[in-house]
Amino acid sequence: MGDAAAATMDSMLDKPALATLTSGVLANMLVCLAVWMAMFARTLTGKVAVMIGPVAIFVAAGFEHSIANMSLLPIG
Repeated sequence: MGDAAAATMDSMLDKPALATLTSGVLANMLVCLAVWMAMFARTLTGKVAVMIGPVAIFVAAGFEHSIANMSLLPIG
């Protein structure tokens, strides 16, 4: 498990600064989109349904998430 964490951190730290910045900006845009769509949904089911798309794109694209990286960097 430690080797996997170290390999993940090595791949994250090898990215160029511009790629990391762009990934963070796009991730923030998707998070904001999910929050805005959830604000306008009237039911809890609707709120969950509209958040699935942006969150799925966020995860599938492998965008950077600063809070997750703050916990993963020391582990790696």
